[in-house]
Amino acid sequence: QIFTRRGAGPLRFDAFTGMGSRNTQEYAAGISGGGKSVSASLRISHQTTDGFNVAADPVRYRTVNFSTPSADRDGYYQTAVTGNIAFRPADGHELGVTVYAVDGRNQYDAGGPLINAYANVRSSIYIAYTQNRLTANWTSLLRYGRSLDGSTNFAPQRSLFETTQDQWTWENKFS
Repeated sequence: QIFTRRGAGPLRFDAFTGMGSRNTQEYAAGISGGGKSVSASLRISHQTTDGFNVAADPVRYRTVNFSTPSADRDGYYQTAVTGNIAFRPADGHELGVTVYAVDGRNQYDAGGPLINAYANVRSSIYIAYTQNRLTANWTSLLRYGRSLDGSTNFAPQRSLFETTQDQWTWENKFS
């Protein structure tokens, strides 16, 4: 399940920044707002760290993984975008779209001490829906979603996986 902040009220901006050990950094910014007939939000974030060196304890690493670690730090970065927009053309009727996309790179130890192993990863989810109050006692929600997930690993051989899933749901509520 994906949650994105729904826009409500006057237009608002927000931002966040954080820093930590191992050159860890996080940045985020967003805008949201909405009224009776339209609401929307958009948020962008980025996280990065230099990581740490698992070779600091190479004996333990070798015991657990049966290989020699690389002496580099294994960091990562990730950039994400989330957003939604909803239109309400009349009371009891709403059309909307939600988007979530993330792209990143994770470094890890594999393949020996001279290999800089890493994985490029990306995921995205797109959702479109229409919710309608058809009578005083009947509300219908029709939703379509698509998720895409992919990873390419280089350790030292290349491996790849990609998946796509489409889903339709139709919910009817009677009260």
